[in-house]
Amino acid sequence: RYFAGTAEERADDLRRALMDPSIEIVWLARGGFGCAHLLEHLPDEIATPKTIIGFSDATSLFCALADRPGLRLLHGPTFHSLATKVDDATRADIRAVLSGDERAALSLRHLSGAPGAVRGRLCGGNVTVLASVAGTRWSLRSRDAIVLLEDVTEFGYRLDRSLTQLRLSGAFDGARAFVLGQFTRCPIPDGADFTLEQMLVDVLGGFGLPIYSGL
Repeated sequence: RYFAGTAEERADDLRRALMDPSIEIVWLARGGFGCAHLLEHLPDEIATPKTIIGFSDATSLFCALADRPGLRLLHGPTFHSLATKVDDATRADIRAVLSGDERAALSLRHLSGAPGAVRGRLCGGNVTVLASVAGTRWSLRSRDAIVLLEDVTEFGYRLDRSLTQLRLSGAFDGARAFVLGQFTRCPIPDGADFTLEQMLVDVLGGFGLPIYSGL
């Protein structure tokens, strides 16, 4: 009732896009919820190379496709946010990524753990979505990876719960570092003597890994 079509219709559209060699980019229209319905219907063969762009709800799709060769999974603005919420600098970054141009390095802020250079593939995404697939065959696999985390409109205690679930499920096992993205409209209790960022660092600090923010 709140999707662009039935699960079967949406899965069929995605399968055709992934299997069509003439399609180079699959760009998600918006976030919210719905990709989880498609995970069981992903094709065994994907025509590559191909780039998939999105964030938030796209996180579960990225987890399911993370090990597929020839795919470039870009955690970036949806088509809707590109048109309505993204600034010119971000649009320029997207163009640079898609055209293969050199981009300026991002400046990250060190929050906790040993500072220094960390190398690894980037994985992760929306905390709530990651928790929703924890323990399934599409669960996040973080070994030797830098884990990006972000979320929107979730209370601080719910983020704590989701991150704890991810930790207990082993989703963060073998990770090399955490990088915090934007946590938009994620309130903590009025009068609290801590910030959301401090709470996130406390929850993730037990891994003893470097934690940065700024994505």
